[in-house]
Amino acid sequence: MGTVAIQLRYESTCRVCDKQVQPGSTAHWDPDSKAVTCKPCSRLSADPFASAAQLDKGVAASNLDRLVESRANGSRTEAFRRGAEGEHYVGEILDGIPRSRVLHSRRFGAGDIDHVVIAPSGVWVVDAKNYSGAVTMPVFGSLSDLRVGGRRIHRELDKLDCQLTAVSAAVAADGVPVRGALCFVGSGWPVRHLFVRKNRLVAPPKRLARHISGSREVAPSIDDRAHLTEVIAEAFPAL
Repeated sequence: MGTVAIQLRYESTCRVCDKQVQPGSTAHWDPDSKAVTCKPCSRLSADPFASAAQLDKGVAASNLDRLVESRANGSRTEAFRRGAEGEHYVGEILDGIPRSRVLHSRRFGAGDIDHVVIAPSGVWVVDAKNYSGAVTMPVFGSLSDLRVGGRRIHRELDKLDCQLTAVSAAVAADGVPVRGALCFVGSGWPVRHLFVRKNRLVAPPKRLARHISGSREVAPSIDDRAHLTEVIAEAFPAL
């Protein structure tokens, strides 16, 4: 689906020039990427995101959705279904981060990378988990001490580290920081909704989106983000 001309009801940011577009202004809306292009930029023949927009951004949880469809009812199928629901929800939240591009379900070894966010604050590799139970961690503990429903998450952190290493290698020439996040859906969070250790963090979906949006900008140029999107999409194709 192409873009459509609309009258904005809320303030938005143009995906091309990064300028604010005020409510009541006429702009072009892309239903697929949920991005706004201001009227002056929509007249330009060259959009910095044009080639990136043609890339397959992927569909959240596409791998799990196929597994659910191919199996009969059972505990394993229910686990896949629950995981898919979590990935879909996290994907929707990440797609709403301003001035960012999001790639979903990227091929990685025998599995996949759930989401990659290319934002002004850098590149973020996100692994979504739909776990129930309280999230707890000792005051001076490391992320490997964190538990969800009494379950340690060290295996999930090891998997995230592998993905971080691979994505970092893909964009090494660009010098942009790559950080990773475990995003837990359906869990009981304490007052502190964010655990950060070096280049890794653990957070619920909306808190993660605010953190990505509010972190220091290292790739403010729309051209930088379009380039990074192309590099990562080529290195990790959609499933």
